[in-house]
Amino acid sequence: MEYGLVFILHFFIYSKSQKRNKLKANILKSMKTLYIIFLITFNYTISAQSEAIINEEIDEELDERVGLFEGGFSLYLPTGTYKEKLGVSSRSGFNLGYFYQLIPENPAFIGVEFYYMYIGKVSKEYVDIIDNESIDISGTIVSQSLGINLIGRYYPSIQIGIVEPYFEGRLGPKWMNTFLNESGVFFNDELYEESDFVEGDIVLSYGFGAGIQIDLKSNVYFNFKTVFQNSLSGEYYSLKSKAEIEQAYFPSNGLAKKIGPTNTVRFDFGVTVVF
Repeated sequence: MEYGLVFILHFFIYSKSQKRNKLKANILKSMKTLYIIFLITFNYTISAQSEAIINEEIDEELDERVGLFEGGFSLYLPTGTYKEKLGVSSRSGFNLGYFYQLIPENPAFIGVEFYYMYIGKVSKEYVDIIDNESIDISGTIVSQSLGINLIGRYYPSIQIGIVEPYFEGRLGPKWMNTFLNESGVFFNDELYEESDFVEGDIVLSYGFGAGIQIDLKSNVYFNFKTVFQNSLSGEYYSLKSKAEIEQAYFPSNGLAKKIGPTNTVRFDFGVTVVF
């Protein structure tokens, strides 16, 4: 009887021990499973974040567009009736422009340009009535053209060494005007200064051009361009003959009003900066 009780007690203790061991094993197994799930989830999250960052950087790189700023001196050759009426074979000026790439990694650009053309000037010393007072005046009148062009530029897939060509079309207003500057001294030693645009006419200008850029150093290029620019008919002022200018009393008397198109061939020499 005693042996039977002892056996039952041992069996009960052994069964309890086995259940505890089995419970511990189940807990450890569950913890291992949770740990594996955590690792998989953590790795997936890190991988997704890294991929998102990489894709964002790639998108930023692909969305980088190139800007161009350029400027230089211009040599103008009037053509046709404009050359005949001006009575000159060439004139000087300058230009400034900004261009922006339409699509990343695409050779098409759109831009805006400001340009200036000097036609001529007349300077005179004369006496005039200002504020009911007669004073000696030094006056200069300048005939000139200013314009703004909207430009489309395209770089073909052609490059010879460091030389890269391009083509462009242009359209915009041209303002042909005269600018008068006067200075003198009143009898009470008060200074007289006056500057103003006297005459002007705005016409539509259009044309096309071709040029080359030569790589000088990082992001800096020498720019040479030929532009054929025409315009609708408008009023402008040319210099009269030397004899007529000498006989003129006021500076404006040395200029002659003309009407017609102002067509030119323009040669630009300058620098282009890429940014």
